Amino acid sequence: MHVGDTIRELCSFGGRGAGTDAERRAALRLADDLGERGHDAWVETHWVHPAWALTVALAALLGLVASLVSVAVPLAGVLLGAFAALCLALEALGGTSPLRLLTRRRATQNVLALPERPEGVTLLIVAPYDAPRRGLVLNDRWRALAVRLRNVRAWLALCALVVAGASAARLSGIDAIWLGALQLVPTVALIVALAAALDIALSEYSPGAGSASAAAVALAVHEELVREAPEALTPALVLYGAGASGPHALRAQLRRERAAPLRTVVLELGPCTGGSPAWASRHPQLRRAAEVASAALELPPAARRRGRVRHPLGVRRIPALRIACLDQRGLAARSHQPDDTAGATDPAVATAALDLALGIADALDAELSAREAKAAPAGG
Repeated sequence: MHVGDTIRELCSFGGRGAGTDAERRAALRLADDLGERGHDAWVETHWVHPAWALTVALAALLGLVASLVSVAVPLAGVLLGAFAALCLALEALGGTSPLRLLTRRRATQNVLALPERPEGVTLLIVAPYDAPRRGLVLNDRWRALAVRLRNVRAWLALCALVVAGASAARLSGIDAIWLGALQLVPTVALIVALAAALDIALSEYSPGAGSASAAAVALAVHEELVREAPEALTPALVLYGAGASGPHALRAQLRRERAAPLRTVVLELGPCTGGSPAWASRHPQLRRAAEVASAALELPPAARRRGRVRHPLGVRRIPALRIACLDQRGLAARSHQPDDTAGATDPAVATAALDLALGIADALDAELSAREAKAAPAGG
């Protein structure tokens, strides 16, 4: 399936960050690759605000200012803290906060291979292909802490909310020592977040083998399913840009295609360069299919629970499942690091992710086919 070749080729586009010329060249090469495989593929442009780190820095700065002015002007502390909390909460949910709208808008490309007249349920295979930024705080130690916290931006939103609450308490006349001590902890957290976010925003792009492997495995899954022609599933492919900054390009594409929750399933691929495959889904039918595939591949229960794979974002109410390969700490190998190169990838890991994705598709197709066969006599 040329997974390794695809990873090497995508990594050859140095600095393929969201909205860059390198990202556009990579998108055109992916579309050409699909065309060479006999698929009708094309590229569509979406406008996004990819500066997520700068947005977090601005929100943390507002929360910090709110904490500093809360003693002298409590009302300003309430308003600034609440606004910072709102912006960080929206970012944590994968949305677009008002502060992000202040950053520069860039054009990104989605690479598509969609059937003209899909039959049955459309299995939409999606993956990012752009490279994320590096950063001093994105080493393995701090990323392992972020995995345990699950959603750092949500915790920062809570910190800003605590600052707003303390300001509100001062506005109501409470001015105690314990209130200052309570406010100190989230203030320090916001200071650290401000420094870390600025560091990421000013960093260069990594080689991005992790996202390249996600796109490569997605291409391979799509190729194999088109060849096998499942009975109840119609494979489709979306390789989306600006993935490192959030699911905005994917969400826009789903909106443009008017993907219906009852007729669409999203299978998202994450980094597949090291570790072991793991999955996450909130949909019970997809969870059953994943359990069947995991058992068939003899994945140990510990490996199935490993990694705390994040749930797919930007899919609205569409049933979705995400696969990524993670180590014992729940980290994607070398992600955001300068050594996240094509030469450092483990081909066996990508193959394991491919097998799991195909196994899940087969299990889901079998369940849907059995359900249709059972319902056919009643319908007749």
